Amino acid sequence: MDKKWRLWGVVMYSEGMAVPRDMQGIVSGRVHNALYYPPLLNLNRLIKPDFSIFRVAEVAKERIRREISLSYFNGHGIEFNVFAPGKPSWLEEQYRYLGKTVRVLRDHSSNFSHSGFLPLLPTLEDKVYVNYWPGETSNIYTVFSLLPTGFQGALFAVRPAEDTHFFDLFHYRDIELDTLDGTAYAKVDIPSFDAKYLGTRL
Repeated sequence: MDKKWRLWGVVMYSEGMAVPRDMQGIVSGRVHNALYYPPLLNLNRLIKPDFSIFRVAEVAKERIRREISLSYFNGHGIEFNVFAPGKPSWLEEQYRYLGKTVRVLRDHSSNFSHSGFLPLLPTLEDKVYVNYWPGETSNIYTVFSLLPTGFQGALFAVRPAEDTHFFDLFHYRDIELDTLDGTAYAKVDIPSFDAKYLGTRL
């Protein structure tokens, strides 16, 4: 009688982020929650584009909008630490925001693991950052702003091709282009936030 075997495995990865020399044998890494205020750009994505990364975020302490936004900007996921007792009143709001980012990351996963990733494109406005994620049928740009006043207007140069258009995947609306000195620029509309949140995870 033939026996059919089902093999189960466990994928192990380091508690924190793997150093580059170990990335070849580790499939995923974590931006550990012990790092309270991680840097804007995660260069591990540049070193190994197909390396899965998850930011550990603790919802028991405070809102974590910056954590979610930075994960989205860097094309990686979130690992929610929900072991602490209680459920903050604002948690559903954070989940809804996370859901919008996760939808884009999942729908365009091939972009976010592409070897042609270009971080920090030149922009026309200081403190507004743009990453570029190429793909077979679409190109993705992620934008992160540290301007409390918000920003509206032309931000980064693009090369519009025939039969293509620019679309805001996060807000589901068309993006207008502006031409400056013969170069096409994507226009963005970034909301403002309270300046007291600078330097925090809020």
